[in-house]
Amino acid sequence: ELPGTPADNGNAEDPQIEISYLAYLEEAIIGYQEKDWTLVDEHCNTILKQYPNDINALYLKAKNTFDKDANKALPWFEKTLSLNNGRLNEKEIKEYIRLCQ
Repeated sequence: ELPGTPADNGNAEDPQIEISYLAYLEEAIIGYQEKDWTLVDEHCNTILKQYPNDINALYLKAKNTFDKDANKALPWFEKTLSLNNGRLNEKEIKEYIRLCQ
């Protein structure tokens, strides 16, 4: 560490950016469409840390993981299916599960 007083007199706070859930999810969806796997993972992980049963983030994370390694995607698709209750295309989720096995 360098000697002296920091410009903020040691009172710095971590900068926080506020963004709505929908805008953040939309960024992740666009990242998926653009094959920005890292951005999708980061965004989905952030959403899932706050909302572990978020069906949209779970499904997007599952699809993103599937595109990289189908075997690792299986638990994400299974959790998505278990929480789905008809909100997402169940037939498509089941097909992904079949392809993962």
